Amino acid sequence: MLLEKFEKVEDIPAGFEHLYKADDDGFTLLPAADIKTQTDVDKIHLALQRERTDNRTNKQALQAFAGLDADDVRTQLDEIESLRASATPDASVEDQVTAALNSKTAPLQREIDKLSKELEMRDERINEYETTNRKSKINESVQAALNESKVRQDAMSELLSSASHLFDINDEGAVVTKDNVGVDVGLTPEQWIENKREHQPFYFPDSQSADIKGSANTASTITNPFAEKTYNLTQQTQLKRDNPTRYAALAKAAGVEV
Repeated sequence: MLLEKFEKVEDIPAGFEHLYKADDDGFTLLPAADIKTQTDVDKIHLALQRERTDNRTNKQALQAFAGLDADDVRTQLDEIESLRASATPDASVEDQVTAALNSKTAPLQREIDKLSKELEMRDERINEYETTNRKSKINESVQAALNESKVRQDAMSELLSSASHLFDINDEGAVVTKDNVGVDVGLTPEQWIENKREHQPFYFPDSQSADIKGSANTASTITNPFAEKTYNLTQQTQLKRDNPTRYAALAKAAGVEV
């Protein structure tokens, strides 16, 4: 019988080991989408056979050039083209000069192309590094501000995820909110969090807003936008957009059906 999980590989029925993957506490059945059928295996086998055949064919074709230096061959071919142009009876002086120049400049052009490719690859690596470094700096800055503000622990990951799309590093090297992301541009993480404290106080434990269970006993009507004394339609709309879970919890705590 195939179970969803086995503690030891020996417990898996013989012949079905490939349907399980190892994890921290045993072996778990793969999702249906990850299970390879015989058709998949046959396709991979066929592709490997074709690759081996192509490699064998290419190797045989290259045997005739064994011991030759590729750069020397290219240089000689360039010189041959120049000599052909010179030996052609009706070749003009211009054609002969062009052929001679091409034979001299071709190696330089190949070197330029090679260096250009290396420069392009280096730029890509630099961009990847800068992107990683920028994200790390933004995350560290926002994390530090969140820790200092003492937001609810259950909201920490949510706010960090939200901040990853809102912040960038400006020309002065400061972490600030970007333009066209739904918040005021140029806010520091601290200012962004204070804005949250003002308009979405449920992120902070001292607001005593409804917890994630939505219990009326843990919800204060002081900051609940559904409560009679602090009813605020604008905050309700914003809350529904930004945090549907707390929107429902606060509404339930105030006895409002949404």
